[in-house]
Amino acid sequence: MNPAATALIQCSNKDCKVAETGKCVEGHEVAVCTNYGKPLQLVEAVATEADDVAHADVIALPGADKLSVSMASQVLRRDASRVIAIIGPHDAGKTSLIAGLYDLFQSGPIRDIHFRGSKTLHGFEIACHDARAASERGTPHVIRTRRGEVQFYHLALARVTSGEELGLVLADRAGEEYRDAADDVSLASDFVEVHRADTIALLVDGARLANNLTRHNVRAEIILLIQALRDGEALTRTQRLAVVLTKLDEVNASPNRDRVLRDLDTEVRRLRETCTGDFSAIEAFCVAASPKTSAAQRGTGVSELLEFWLLQTQQVSEPMSQLPRPSRVFDRIVAVEG
Repeated sequence: MNPAATALIQCSNKDCKVAETGKCVEGHEVAVCTNYGKPLQLVEAVATEADDVAHADVIALPGADKLSVSMASQVLRRDASRVIAIIGPHDAGKTSLIAGLYDLFQSGPIRDIHFRGSKTLHGFEIACHDARAASERGTPHVIRTRRGEVQFYHLALARVTSGEELGLVLADRAGEEYRDAADDVSLASDFVEVHRADTIALLVDGARLANNLTRHNVRAEIILLIQALRDGEALTRTQRLAVVLTKLDEVNASPNRDRVLRDLDTEVRRLRETCTGDFSAIEAFCVAASPKTSAAQRGTGVSELLEFWLLQTQQVSEPMSQLPRPSRVFDRIVAVEG
């Protein structure tokens, strides 16, 4: 109890404000009030055995936000899960794809796969909220991923027919960081999620590919980003690569739709030719995970992509750990010349 606070009390009635108003709260003259001038009687709580029992029964619930690297590693140690590194430039649709996949499971199984839980329910709900009617937004919107450390979403799944339990750990890193790696390949060594990934999902912004002004930049980004991962020694040669055309609804509504699909096919063939030995498989997918228009149904192409993600790989399930960053390319050149 604070002695200073006790000295300021002018009435033993806790509701009386005589010290402020000069009037008795009960309407008495101050001189005849039996409570005036007496200190407020403060009763300190005494811990009881019953309180100890109650506190012993309290359970601290685990968090349900996105997972850190160490938390994702714990999931991989405990459960057989696939790690998916979803990469691509800013606004390519990464968070929309992650949120759209989770939202589809709320309507029931996707093909033969049903949702059985998640350690990141809160994180998913935050990602999905602005794309739902409850947000009262005029058009669907998904919050951006901020720059910083990579985090992960988790999905626990199972096949309806066989009962086989499956898991997905989906990496969430700001697209700007992947774009920066195309300019500085040494940054790719920090991408622990790519090094550990069973599948790398390279997102291609369909809306930008359909735009005459940005089309060539998008095509160049595809090769530059993969080259950055390879030169930065982030690839393990056992991973699969999914080249995912996003925003299919905007592509379908564009007069350049056929050209976009031809461009995608051309870039996938070029990757297969130039990345021989870098990936165990390279496949193309077209998705409309969270469409903004009626030109494609919600979830178009997502089930095919999900099946590809869940395929068994040669890579043995292992925890993720922060990788030591190698010397920059410039430093290595100076060392050799010295």
